[in-house]
Amino acid sequence: MKKSGISPGYLARRIVDAKRFIDTNYFVSLDLNRISHSARFSSFHFLRLFKKTYQQTPLAYLRNRRINQAKTLLESTDLSVREICFRVGFDSDTSFSILFKYLITNKYKDKLDEEIFKS
Repeated sequence: MKKSGISPGYLARRIVDAKRFIDTNYFVSLDLNRISHSARFSSFHFLRLFKKTYQQTPLAYLRNRRINQAKTLLESTDLSVREICFRVGFDSDTSFSILFKYLITNKYKDKLDEEIFKS
């Protein structure tokens, strides 16, 4: 098998850079193509390397990053759930609340129910 001449350290840095790209741009519309392009990889190659490095797909990491930021905002601000949803990059407050309830403990469910279902 022919070696490409690219060091594993160089590839690892590009994967870390892509993770940083997600961390600094989580609130905008991101997809696999945009993230992999930021790391200068094909989507398939990037997906495989990211998952091998972080034990989750880039989109799962993005989703978790958004959820964790939403949790922080719920705890530290008086923003509505709807405002938080869009501020962290979700497109729909309904899908956000369903996902949030699925992933997060009961601590936030009352606030979500109160705001989502009163509208």
